[in-house]
Amino acid sequence: KPWPREIMEWSGKFYNQLFESDLGFNLQENDYCFGAKKFGGNAQAVSRNRFVHHTSFLWEYDRANMGYLLLPEKRPDYRGTRSHDDFLVTMRSIFDGNSLGGRSGESNIAPLPIASAEDFEATVERLIRAEYDVADSALDEAQAYLEIEHRSSTRYVPLEIDSEVAVEGR
Repeated sequence: KPWPREIMEWSGKFYNQLFESDLGFNLQENDYCFGAKKFGGNAQAVSRNRFVHHTSFLWEYDRANMGYLLLPEKRPDYRGTRSHDDFLVTMRSIFDGNSLGGRSGESNIAPLPIASAEDFEATVERLIRAEYDVADSALDEAQAYLEIEHRSSTRYVPLEIDSEVAVEGR
Protein backbone atom coordinates (compact mmCIF):
# COMPACT_ATOMS: atom_id res chain seq x y z
CA LYS A 1 0.00 0.00 0.00
CA PRO A 2 1.52 3.34 -0.96
CA TRP A 3 1.90 5.92 1.77
CA PRO A 4 2.66 9.60 1.35
CA ARG A 5 6.41 9.22 1.99
CA GLU A 6 6.76 6.45 -0.63
CA ILE A 7 4.61 8.42 -3.07
CA MET A 8 6.80 11.49 -2.54
CA GLU A 9 9.96 9.45 -3.09
CA TRP A 10 8.49 8.02 -6.33
CA SER A 11 7.44 11.45 -7.61
CA GLY A 12 10.80 12.95 -6.61
CA LYS A 13 12.60 10.30 -8.68
CA PHE A 14 10.28 10.97 -11.60
CA TYR A 15 10.98 14.72 -11.61
CA ASN A 16 14.67 14.20 -10.92
CA GLN A 17 14.89 12.81 -14.46
CA LEU A 18 13.63 16.13 -15.74
CA PHE A 19 15.76 18.74 -14.01
CA GLU A 20 19.39 19.40 -14.80
CA SER A 21 21.61 18.47 -11.84
CA ASP A 22 23.01 21.99 -11.49
CA LEU A 23 19.52 23.30 -10.62
CA GLY A 24 19.77 21.61 -7.21
CA PHE A 25 16.41 19.85 -7.46
CA ASN A 26 15.53 18.04 -4.25
CA LEU A 27 12.63 16.85 -2.15
CA GLN A 28 12.28 18.48 1.25
CA GLU A 29 9.46 17.12 3.37
CA ASN A 30 6.46 17.33 0.96
CA ASP A 31 7.89 20.07 -1.23
CA TYR A 32 9.91 20.21 -4.43
CA CYS A 33 12.81 22.62 -4.10
CA PHE A 34 15.68 24.09 -6.03
CA GLY A 35 18.32 24.33 -3.33
CA ALA A 36 16.45 25.43 -0.22
CA LYS A 37 13.71 27.30 -2.10
CA LYS A 38 10.29 25.78 -2.72
CA PHE A 39 8.77 25.76 -6.20
CA GLY A 40 6.22 22.94 -5.84
CA GLY A 41 3.85 21.66 -3.20
CA ASN A 42 2.21 18.26 -3.06
CA ALA A 43 -0.77 16.48 -1.58
CA GLN A 44 -2.02 12.92 -1.68
CA ALA A 45 -5.27 11.10 -1.13
CA VAL A 46 -4.69 7.44 -0.32
CA SER A 47 -7.36 4.75 -0.11
CA ARG A 48 -7.24 0.98 -0.02
CA ASN A 49 -6.43 0.25 -3.69
CA ARG A 50 -5.51 3.60 -5.16
CA PHE A 51 -4.04 6.98 -4.60
CA VAL A 52 -4.07 10.41 -6.18
CA HIS A 53 -0.95 12.56 -6.11
CA HIS A 54 -1.36 16.26 -6.80
CA THR A 55 1.37 18.83 -7.35
CA SER A 56 1.06 22.59 -7.63
CA PHE A 57 4.06 24.14 -9.35
CA LEU A 58 4.83 27.82 -8.85
CA TRP A 59 5.53 29.22 -12.30
CA GLU A 60 5.21 32.89 -11.39
CA TYR A 61 3.62 35.20 -8.84
CA ASP A 62 3.26 38.90 -8.14
CA ARG A 63 5.79 39.69 -5.42
CA ALA A 64 3.71 42.61 -4.17
CA ASN A 65 0.89 40.22 -3.27
CA MET A 66 3.22 38.17 -1.06
CA GLY A 67 3.31 41.11 1.34
CA TYR A 68 -0.30 40.39 2.26
CA LEU A 69 0.52 36.88 3.46
CA LEU A 70 1.46 36.20 7.04
CA LEU A 71 4.01 33.62 8.11
CA PRO A 72 1.92 30.48 8.58
CA GLU A 73 1.83 28.84 12.01
CA LYS A 74 2.24 25.38 10.48
CA ARG A 75 5.23 25.28 8.16
CA PRO A 76 7.94 22.82 7.18
CA ASP A 77 11.00 22.73 9.41
CA TYR A 78 13.34 23.62 6.55
CA ARG A 79 11.49 26.91 6.04
CA GLY A 80 12.24 28.24 9.50
CA THR A 81 11.03 31.83 9.77
CA ARG A 82 11.93 32.85 6.23
CA SER A 83 9.55 35.23 4.47
CA HIS A 84 7.68 34.07 1.38
CA ASP A 85 10.18 35.90 -0.81
CA ASP A 86 13.10 34.14 0.87
CA PHE A 87 11.37 30.76 0.91
CA LEU A 88 9.89 30.54 -2.62
CA VAL A 89 11.39 30.53 -6.08
CA THR A 90 9.44 30.71 -9.32
CA MET A 91 10.02 28.23 -12.08
CA ARG A 92 10.04 31.10 -14.55
CA SER A 93 13.08 32.61 -12.82
CA ILE A 94 14.87 29.26 -12.94
CA PHE A 95 14.05 28.39 -16.56
CA ASP A 96 14.11 31.83 -18.12
CA GLY A 97 16.06 31.08 -21.27
CA ASN A 98 17.30 27.71 -19.99
CA SER A 99 16.48 24.25 -21.17
CA LEU A 100 14.85 21.38 -19.40
CA GLY A 101 14.66 17.77 -20.23
CA GLY A 102 17.12 15.69 -18.60
CA ARG A 103 20.18 14.91 -16.73
CA SER A 104 22.50 13.29 -19.24
CA GLY A 105 21.95 9.57 -19.40
CA GLU A 106 19.08 9.67 -16.90
CA SER A 107 16.15 10.69 -19.07
CA ASN A 108 14.27 9.38 -22.06
CA ILE A 109 13.67 12.85 -23.45
CA ALA A 110 15.86 15.43 -25.11
CA PRO A 111 16.29 18.88 -23.56
CA LEU A 112 13.77 21.54 -24.55
CA PRO A 113 13.88 25.28 -24.05
CA ILE A 114 11.35 26.22 -21.37
CA ALA A 115 9.88 29.65 -22.02
CA SER A 116 6.42 29.13 -20.52
CA ALA A 117 4.36 27.01 -18.19
CA GLU A 118 2.95 25.36 -21.32
CA ASP A 119 6.46 24.32 -22.40
CA PHE A 120 7.02 22.76 -18.99
CA GLU A 121 3.68 20.94 -19.18
CA ALA A 122 4.52 19.59 -22.65
CA THR A 123 7.91 18.36 -21.41
CA VAL A 124 6.34 16.59 -18.43
CA GLU A 125 3.79 14.98 -20.75
CA ARG A 126 6.60 13.74 -23.01
CA LEU A 127 8.34 12.16 -20.01
CA ILE A 128 5.11 10.54 -18.78
CA ARG A 129 4.48 9.08 -22.24
CA ALA A 130 8.06 7.79 -22.39
CA GLU A 131 7.77 6.11 -18.98
CA TYR A 132 4.16 4.89 -18.90
CA ASP A 133 1.40 3.57 -21.12
CA VAL A 134 -0.97 6.50 -21.60
CA ALA A 135 -4.49 6.18 -22.93
CA ASP A 136 -5.93 9.42 -24.21
CA SER A 137 -9.63 10.10 -23.77
CA ALA A 138 -11.99 12.94 -24.49
CA LEU A 139 -13.53 14.95 -21.68
CA ASP A 140 -17.01 13.60 -22.41
CA GLU A 141 -15.66 10.04 -21.98
CA ALA A 142 -14.24 10.89 -18.58
CA GLN A 143 -17.44 12.71 -17.63
CA ALA A 144 -19.40 9.49 -18.18
CA TYR A 145 -17.36 7.80 -15.43
CA LEU A 146 -18.30 10.52 -12.97
CA GLU A 147 -21.97 9.72 -13.49
CA ILE A 148 -21.59 6.00 -12.69
CA GLU A 149 -22.68 4.97 -9.19
CA HIS A 150 -19.59 4.64 -7.02
CA ARG A 151 -18.52 4.48 -3.43
CA SER A 152 -17.82 7.93 -2.15
CA SER A 153 -15.12 8.49 0.43
CA THR A 154 -16.90 11.62 1.63
CA ARG A 155 -19.62 11.13 4.19
CA TYR A 156 -21.89 13.78 5.61
CA VAL A 157 -22.38 13.45 9.34
CA PRO A 158 -25.27 15.38 10.86
CA LEU A 159 -24.19 17.21 13.98
CA GLU A 160 -26.62 17.93 16.72
CA ILE A 161 -25.10 20.54 18.99
CA ASP A 162 -26.48 21.00 22.47
CA SER A 163 -26.34 24.79 22.82
CA GLU A 164 -25.95 24.58 26.63
CA VAL A 165 -22.94 22.33 26.32
CA ALA A 166 -21.44 24.50 23.59
CA VAL A 167 -21.84 27.69 25.64
CA GLU A 168 -20.54 26.19 28.88
CA GLY A 169 -17.69 24.43 27.08
CA ARG A 170 -18.49 20.96 28.49
